[in-house]
Amino acid sequence: MTDLTPEQMNAEATAFAMALLMPEEFVRQAVAEMGDVDINDERAVAKLARQFDVSPQLMALRLGELRERDACYGCATQRHACKHDGDAE
Repeated sequence: MTDLTPEQMNAEATAFAMALLMPEEFVRQAVAEMGDVDINDERAVAKLARQFDVSPQLMALRLGELRERDACYGCATQRHACKHDGDAE
């Protein structure tokens, strides 16, 4: 049995689905081919969502997750407190 709350299980399931349906390498490549994509640009997000056969909402979540991770790239090397991927020490 797991000690996760339903909310935590849902978050883990969503993260797994995003990684499975929208692999980071492929999303980054698609974004690079389009030029930088603003998460608030509904047309660009919808276009990417169609490429990966997912909802625009799920694509926006994936783009936000990748941007957040990029913004916090220094966490592991600078050893500051961070909530991402358990990398902080």
